[in-house]
Amino acid sequence: MTSAEFCCARLNYLDIGSGRPVFFLHPTPFNSKFWLPLVERLPGVRAIVPDLRGHAGSELGADLPVLTCLGDTFPGRVGASLSHALRMPELVANSLMEYETRAVEIGSDPEKARDLRRKLAERRRQAPFFNSVRFARTIESAYVTMYERHRRGLAPDHFSVEPDGSEALERLALAVSGRSG
Repeated sequence: MTSAEFCCARLNYLDIGSGRPVFFLHPTPFNSKFWLPLVERLPGVRAIVPDLRGHAGSELGADLPVLTCLGDTFPGRVGASLSHALRMPELVANSLMEYETRAVEIGSDPEKARDLRRKLAERRRQAPFFNSVRFARTIESAYVTMYERHRRGLAPDHFSVEPDGSEALERLALAVSGRSG
């Protein structure tokens, strides 16, 4: 397996045979090994088979926009969910034809690709989903609320929490020690 650096991500790829170069792209959720039974038997073909971003040993690349096709598969739905969390629906295609059209548009227009990268970087900084400190504080608050409800003998129920910094951990320490009610 060979690798190459592209922008801010490393892609692994197979380079098998000699002759006319042909690229083989694997379907999700597979990796480059999907094509091994075929490419090893192709005479006169140099098969270049990358592990797509986020597959096998290839990096996802945090600042690279990922175009996804929604479809009925788990990877498509995850990609679409992440794109919508970033308020970037332009990265979600609803059909393979639309996916191909958008990929060609982005790939052939360097300014459009740069704009998408800038927008992605900005949205990642703003989106609550990608703020790991806020997420940690929020889940800490949820755990403390669950524990406090348990200590009071209350049944599990729906509740909402807001991140409240280190206060959640202090509340948990007090609750565990029995000094809070």
